Amino acid sequence: MTDIRRHVLQAVWRAQKPLGAYEIWPSVQRSLGRSVRVLAIYRALAFLMRQQLITKIGNRNAFVMCTHPSHAHADLFFTCTQCNTVIAWKSSLLHRVLSEDAFPLGFALRGTVLEVKGTCVRCNATKYEP
Repeated sequence: MTDIRRHVLQAVWRAQKPLGAYEIWPSVQRSLGRSVRVLAIYRALAFLMRQQLITKIGNRNAFVMCTHPSHAHADLFFTCTQCNTVIAWKSSLLHRVLSEDAFPLGFALRGTVLEVKGTCVRCNATKYEP
């Protein structure tokens, strides 16, 4: 684990929300006390994804921690379209169902990332306030 990879992982961990490479970049430069090219951030993110330490939310090109890297699961991200809150959820059941659907097609499922859009409980509550 290089210094850059460690600092990228720490930045994602500390954020507790999805971050893009350009959001991570200044934090890593501050932590290292030197200039770093954004390409190094992208490379570190790719490495951390291969190690199953982080997960990419494709539609947002943002990254979050993978909290269950040791077993197969589907990563579900519930994204509020009003306040942009993202709630991460792991589903072993959904992964099994998708694997069963993929089997007759000869497709071996290695991972699943789904983003579900809607409104969060806080935004729903404000809709119905008198």
